[in-house]
Amino acid sequence: MYPHNPYFFSFFLSFFVFFFNDTATTEIYTLSLHDALPILLLRDILFFEADEDNEPHIYIAPGVMPHWLGDGKSISVSDAPTVFGSLFGYKLTHNQAARSVEIQILQPPPSHVSFIYPCRFGSGVSSVTADGSSLAITGNDVKLPANTTQATVRYL
Repeated sequence: MYPHNPYFFSFFLSFFVFFFNDTATTEIYTLSLHDALPILLLRDILFFEADEDNEPHIYIAPGVMPHWLGDGKSISVSDAPTVFGSLFGYKLTHNQAARSVEIQILQPPPSHVSFIYPCRFGSGVSSVTADGSSLAITGNDVKLPANTTQATVRYL
């Protein structure tokens, strides 16, 4: 179950609270699954892992809405544990004038893990470059190869 199940920690916490929550120690705060849910949801907004069809990948900023990132604004993740056994980090910056999104992978996952960036900006993706090489456009879900360190997504 662990470490491949990202919800192991949540189940552990609910077990801990159910079996070890003593009414005599009400002044001691214990973290429950209910308390951990907002943290798990925020994590899923910023990134999450998938391993469908034995093709491991990380979704970058799948829940980040365009109106959250103004021109020149960034969102970043660092030191985030993954189900792949390593820490992950990235920085995503919106450039409204250039109609582009810059993605920098600051803490790469293992070398076999690729990325998907579901672009929510504009009406579609017009071009994608990863580490200086142009990539095929496959709709709004931008597929970045494993070992990508920098990508630029331009939108219409």
